[in-house]
Amino acid sequence: MLGCKGGKFLCLFPLCGLMGLLGMSVKVKIDERGRVTIPTEVRESLGIGRNAELILEKRESELVLSKPLSADEFIEQAHSFMEDVKASKVAIVEPLRVKEIWKRKPEK
Repeated sequence: MLGCKGGKFLCLFPLCGLMGLLGMSVKVKIDERGRVTIPTEVRESLGIGRNAELILEKRESELVLSKPLSADEFIEQAHSFMEDVKASKVAIVEPLRVKEIWKRKPEK
């Protein structure tokens, strides 16, 4: 595991708690210039090429590095999410609750 709970290492995946189970745990170091190298096997498995743009997000004591969604992926996930909301028959959804539900929604 990447030590996400201890805050010592970078969590490179949105579902980092599951990465150990999936065989994708990696311990990385920060170099003297503050850089982290993502191992080749991890980059290749996620389709991250040279000069790819990634999103770095701080969540409490964790850092999450993820690929941004394309416009088509965003629209697909938004439609799927709205279908889930409709199916739940919730009359009003608070905006912060939407954000929380969205972050928990597993990717396809």
